[in-house]
Amino acid sequence: MLLYTDFSSNQFSGEVPTTFPPNIETLVLGSNKFSGALPSNLTKLRNLQRLELQDNNISGELPNSLLQISYLQVLNLRNNSFQGSIPKTLSNLKNLRILDLSSNNLTVNELIVNWKKSKQGLSSHNIDMYFLLDLSNTQLSSEIPASLGALKALKMLNLSYNKLSGKIPTHLSDLQNVEGLDLSHNKLSGPIPIAFTKLQQLTTLDVSNNKLTGRIPVCGHLNTMADPNFYANNNGLCGFQIRVPCLEDLPPAPKLQENDNKEEPWILPEAMGIGYPVGFLLTIGIIFLVGYFNTSPPSSSHRHRHHPHQLIKQRIRPKQSKSSSQVFSIKVKVMGICKDGEE
Repeated sequence: MLLYTDFSSNQFSGEVPTTFPPNIETLVLGSNKFSGALPSNLTKLRNLQRLELQDNNISGELPNSLLQISYLQVLNLRNNSFQGSIPKTLSNLKNLRILDLSSNNLTVNELIVNWKKSKQGLSSHNIDMYFLLDLSNTQLSSEIPASLGALKALKMLNLSYNKLSGKIPTHLSDLQNVEGLDLSHNKLSGPIPIAFTKLQQLTTLDVSNNKLTGRIPVCGHLNTMADPNFYANNNGLCGFQIRVPCLEDLPPAPKLQENDNKEEPWILPEAMGIGYPVGFLLTIGIIFLVGYFNTSPPSSSHRHRHHPHQLIKQRIRPKQSKSSSQVFSIKVKVMGICKDGEE
């Protein structure tokens, strides 16, 4: 009984064939040249667990009939020409673990997928692989559906290279088993949710090329994710991971005083307070010196030299014949300044 078929990496063309045994479990037709719409009679392959049609030219919308294959665990439709919205009935695939719809023209409004924990192998005939949801490069727009947080068993989530906007929903922090989260190359804004710090299994977080702002959380496993490339081209982000300090971490700038912009006076008030008394004393001193050296010429009878003590006595006790004006015009300065008429 044929259970496994691999016709990948050939040059097959035309529509996707459906003439396979109904009990087949693995059908690998990737990397060919199949085109046209996905046939609806694939639903007759009710035991199909793995369907790979990546790297073809299949177009049209995803048929709801495809979602009736209840045993499907791996669905890989990457790099085709699918368009339209992802059906909400995707939740019917209760055993689905790996969904790769990247590089198409799909849109999403509300996505609800049930993921079931189990271990079976992908290589050869078994499925032993991380649970993966890859919706990268699918032209997704609007906000990230908060319902993605319900995929508790999800290990890898790739929403990169789309047109997603709005804030990163905090519900993504409910992905307790997620190890890789790629939200790069979108139009997301706002902060990175602080709730991401409780994702204990997270080892890769790529939010580059968005419009995120605020401090990068520093608790939990986010402390180990210090590669600046994972946060690049978000002009509003700050944190030690990208070596950009946040404003609240910078020391306060010195405040400018009000008088800093005023011109300094040419003469300070302190200098004026000192200058006035000094100038006054200098003026009095000059007047005094002028009066000291400008004495009346002595009479001819006293032109010969006298002993200093005699000169003092003569000037202190002048002859009665001299007028009072002549007496007070004589200044004596010997070891100090004395007043006229005092020894």
